[in-house]
Amino acid sequence: MNDERFTLITEGKVRLWVPNPKNYLREDGVYEPSWAPVFYNPLQVLNRDLTVLALAVLKNSMKHPIHVLDAFSGTGIRALRIAVEIGGADLIIANDLSKDSFILIRKNISLNRVGDVVKPSKMEANALMYLFKSSGKTFSFIDIDPFGTPEPFIDAAIWSVRNGGFLGVTATDTAPLSGNRWRAGSRRYDVRILRFDVPHYLGLRVLLGYIGRRAASRDRFIKPLISFTHKHYYRVIFKVSRGAGEADRMLNSKIGYILYCPDSGFRTLITEPISLISLTSTKCGPNLKLLGPLWIGELGDSEFIRQLLGSLGNKYTYLSSYKELLNLLNILIKESALTNTFDLVSVSRTLRVNTPKIKDVLDCLKAKGFAAVRSHLCRSCVSSDAGWEDIKECVAEMARPLKR
Repeated sequence: MNDERFTLITEGKVRLWVPNPKNYLREDGVYEPSWAPVFYNPLQVLNRDLTVLALAVLKNSMKHPIHVLDAFSGTGIRALRIAVEIGGADLIIANDLSKDSFILIRKNISLNRVGDVVKPSKMEANALMYLFKSSGKTFSFIDIDPFGTPEPFIDAAIWSVRNGGFLGVTATDTAPLSGNRWRAGSRRYDVRILRFDVPHYLGLRVLLGYIGRRAASRDRFIKPLISFTHKHYYRVIFKVSRGAGEADRMLNSKIGYILYCPDSGFRTLITEPISLISLTSTKCGPNLKLLGPLWIGELGDSEFIRQLLGSLGNKYTYLSSYKELLNLLNILIKESALTNTFDLVSVSRTLRVNTPKIKDVLDCLKAKGFAAVRSHLCRSCVSSDAGWEDIKECVAEMARPLKR
């Protein structure tokens, strides 16, 4: 390929042409993928590695024929890696609306000799998904990884995935989702949010809550398999199934609200906004906030994550993000089932004490009979099934008062 705009790289077991990063550097010397003629972000390699790992595990539960859609394919990298590193798919569509992307995808398909399975497509993502659905075809797995918010594509993806199929969704609009740009997040995801002291905890739950509500509107329900934040994005993979009754049960038990006091730090998850508990116990009064609706259930499935770990150590030790993935999965296998996350720095500030060691707080919570682990959501965060009062007690016990 005689084009100085591109360079040949290897990712996973795939060789492909990508934009030459030297041509698209900011003044600070950092590569800016959005400036390139075809989008490729090397910082998303863990995202793609995990997709390969997840589909290797999920493939056995997919009914044939296996149809996969990479809706925002860019260089075609994710579709190519699925074809080469997993195998077994009958059809993988590498789609991108960009003409430059479509041309490059075709070159990369030819380079990797997977033209019998991977098919290039140049369509608007929603149009492609609805076209397949209208022709009576559905996908076993759909990957939604746009540049920015995935919100405009959720309805079509849920409608176009088969019963018992799977969706992978990436969101890079973390500021609106997490409450740091709460006005934009509230509009975009049909939710009431504010700034929160554990932003990524809020962001993942807002994203899953929106997806769950959109699924329920089509008599479908979701089961999160893995959810996490990494660098500049959120990533969730979940199962989609049909059933109005189960959709109702999901809405009643997994979609709810966070009752939150910005002044005292108090928070609790509730299923109904009428559950306004005693306001005096929060020491908040009229400043008590109701955030939601959002996801209040588990963020992942420990058995699925255990299978990911098994597969990672078996066939996928070659992944470039292997050590980082291993560390992340070992955290998530314990953290995903715990519905509360606290930032010890924030709690300590509220109590006016020095921030204690995370290990001391974890030991304190476990001694009280709670499950507790170091969270991946922030460096000073702890996830637990303990409530606000319990975490306050442990922080107060393990900390030293501030010197005046």
